[in-house]
Amino acid sequence: MFRSRLNTLLLLLLISTHVIIQSFSLVCSDEVVSGFSGSAHQLVEEILSVLGFSDLSFDLRYSYYYGGRPLLICGGELKKLGILGLDSSDLVVGVFVNNSWRELPYRVFIDKIEASNGYTQYVISPIITESSCLELILPSEIPEVGNLTHEILPQVRGSKAVEVLVVITDEVAKYVIPLYFFINPTIKDRERSVRYDYDYGLLTMDVLSPYRTHEKLRIVELVNEEKSYLQEKLHLTDTDFNKFTSHLIKELQKPINSEVRSIEILEPRPPGEIPDGGGGPPLTWNYVERTPVLFNNLVWVGGE
Repeated sequence: MFRSRLNTLLLLLLISTHVIIQSFSLVCSDEVVSGFSGSAHQLVEEILSVLGFSDLSFDLRYSYYYGGRPLLICGGELKKLGILGLDSSDLVVGVFVNNSWRELPYRVFIDKIEASNGYTQYVISPIITESSCLELILPSEIPEVGNLTHEILPQVRGSKAVEVLVVITDEVAKYVIPLYFFINPTIKDRERSVRYDYDYGLLTMDVLSPYRTHEKLRIVELVNEEKSYLQEKLHLTDTDFNKFTSHLIKELQKPINSEVRSIEILEPRPPGEIPDGGGGPPLTWNYVERTPVLFNNLVWVGGE
């Protein structure tokens, strides 16, 4: 009788221990699921490995690892851009992608205040100095060398265009990113410097600011497209999958600077003049914020 009870207790203990271990391996915390942790670079690498993406093209690798993510340029590096002393409202940043021009969102700040709920308020620097940091969102696709005569953006007419090559080097490849800084355009947008002076956290309204959603995160789109496969391979419930996706996006929001071997800003080429196209009505902008997990769900939060 005693031996039978002892065996029963041991069996219950083993079952209980197995359940605890299984639960711990599945959800280690509110943000880390199935052993996924670390930097965005490590997360992307693990996701691509699970999906069997072992031999990526140069362009795809850029899109998955760096497309849609922030790049931070601070201090002396700003001097190379030739924008010290400039009013940050008098600057437009653009790239040439798929034979067309695209404006990139940026902000110039000297500090930021982070609330416990994930909301971040940036202390904007109206005049760009060596104490400032310029943060911009990299394009989803790797850009090309721009054609300044090809259907230029209307908001940069009358400006001086400075081409700057940013060289990003990681353990696999070297990416040369042509960025274009359009200085003192004829059309003045005085709200540009404060338009992106905040960020929502994922825990506040489950939406991201227009700054964050301007460029697509290709790796997040891939994760959502392969949701069923990833859930099966990683044994994730819908709840755990959403937690993992939120954690991934949180890491992708961090600047790429600390995850690569080096970021070098080459000396800019002599500026080119963008002709002033004349008059016309002032430009207006509409902004959309969308949920970070399902990109087809739109939430309107602002107007012109």
